Amino acid sequence: MNGKVIFTNDIEYELKRIRDISRNFLRKFYVYGSDFKDVSQIQSELHDFIFLGLRETLNPKYLTMFTDNKESDFFVLKYPRLHDIMDRNIEMHQMALKGYKLIIENHPFLSNSDVFWCYFPWSFFNKTLLGYPHAYAFRSAKTIKGIDPFDCSVLASKVTSASETTIQTIFEDIKVGRVALDMETHTLYKEKKKELFETETSPKRIIKELKKFVNNRDNRLKRGFNLLNFNRIFNQYCQGERTLVISNSKVDIYLEAEFWKYINSANLFMKTLWNFR
Repeated sequence: MNGKVIFTNDIEYELKRIRDISRNFLRKFYVYGSDFKDVSQIQSELHDFIFLGLRETLNPKYLTMFTDNKESDFFVLKYPRLHDIMDRNIEMHQMALKGYKLIIENHPFLSNSDVFWCYFPWSFFNKTLLGYPHAYAFRSAKTIKGIDPFDCSVLASKVTSASETTIQTIFEDIKVGRVALDMETHTLYKEKKKELFETETSPKRIIKELKKFVNNRDNRLKRGFNLLNFNRIFNQYCQGERTLVISNSKVDIYLEAEFWKYINSANLFMKTLWNFR
């Protein structure tokens, strides 16, 4: 199977590459994820394509997409976002449908926060590029002899032969607002932490509850990027958010470090692809 992943926010560039690459293919499909809102603009330009939502993949209405499927078919997959490895719609495009797959994305981890999700864009046409037999093997990969399996410069360098990008950096111009909690809040925070360690066994649950606690103590902490759900950060950024607001509590010190780890990973992935152009 052949294919390519293109990272771009430029509709004109996307259209040009689709026309160039699809020229000699017969049946053409444009499959879009729910995060792609303005389908009409693309539809008006690609008259020889059949358009369908990713979630409609198994709709009987598109049965011939499977029954008549050939290597001469061409698929655009725009924002094939998923949150479940077992997503059947995704699996059909990975395993059942033959033909050329052109993936259009604007985030290397499919808008999620974990590096692991970068497995999927290239999996639609070549599962060997990252060096793992399946998604589970990549997700559970461990650091061995100091080699980080989620080092984004290494990962991006593995997929450069099957990638294009007009995006050099995902996140820019992020500002930090710092909030100093009062002594009463610090005291109550310690009590809350002690209570949670006695009643909760999940570290993630403890972190979430401590973050909720400090947010409720000072409304300024409810502004800016959502540190209770890192998967929302990219969407917030696309909507114009540029501020990280954090306190001097230990939970916020931890979450700030995790926030920058995610931001830097996404940016490093894209900068590496950019430098290989």
